[in-house]
Amino acid sequence: MENGRAKGIRLVDGTEIEARKLVVTNVDPRQLTFRLLRDFPISDLVKRKVNNISYDIATLFWGNIAYHERPKYIADNFCPGVGDNWWVMMGDDDVDYLEKHYRYHTQNIRPGHWPEKMYFWESDNSLYDPRVAPPGKHCSMIEEYGPPASALSEREWHQLRREIGPRMLQEWQKFAPNMTGDNIIGWEIDTPGDFARRDPSNYEGSWQMGVAPVPSQWGRYRPIPEYSRYQVPGIQNLYCTGIGWHSNFGSPAGFAYNMYKVVAADLGLREFWKEKGRDY
Repeated sequence: MENGRAKGIRLVDGTEIEARKLVVTNVDPRQLTFRLLRDFPISDLVKRKVNNISYDIATLFWGNIAYHERPKYIADNFCPGVGDNWWVMMGDDDVDYLEKHYRYHTQNIRPGHWPEKMYFWESDNSLYDPRVAPPGKHCSMIEEYGPPASALSEREWHQLRREIGPRMLQEWQKFAPNMTGDNIIGWEIDTPGDFARRDPSNYEGSWQMGVAPVPSQWGRYRPIPEYSRYQVPGIQNLYCTGIGWHSNFGSPAGFAYNMYKVVAADLGLREFWKEKGRDY
């Protein structure tokens, strides 16, 4: 930083790389505020808001299960081809449980203690991209919510990593009875503890940079109002992006596109959407 402007980046070994026009960060708001900008005078109000960002409903078990035969869903009897969808969400119509109990139970998963019901989803990636599995074999990505990384010890997370595969298969068989042990080749499913350990931006194991999808952290409030314009107040030429910023969810790069529009306005770059007569 120099005279309120981002001038480049300094690596751990002290090497400095100067930016020609701008600096872009793709780390979570906490690292940005308390680590990368720890020497910059950010206001106490902003620091307090960043420190209070809600994170704990986006911490995940997430991985892949490989198998021989594609799942044969009971739902095919009344909704043919349901398994051909990009996502298949599994659950029942117990709205009361889903609304009042589901989050509590997933937040309190412990070794040997799993919810009676789980509402996970799977996506047969090999159906749309055959390169991810050998001919005639299949691989699905699966996802389910879990407790934050700090809720368990490292030993407990290792144990949950051993338990999550069989537990997911047990649930999957309720909806696709052919997903039994002899149909399964193997699985590799990470826990929130794995995600937090591997990448600090996965704060507490959150897949959304530790910025949970709650109404107070949507749109112009994401991740906090002061950062929602993809910048840090008081710093020029520093732009922020990533799943912790609007428009979040998955990896469609909407947050990077939105950030570019701000950069284009500031630096006079090409506004290609206007060339096509669009507002977006």
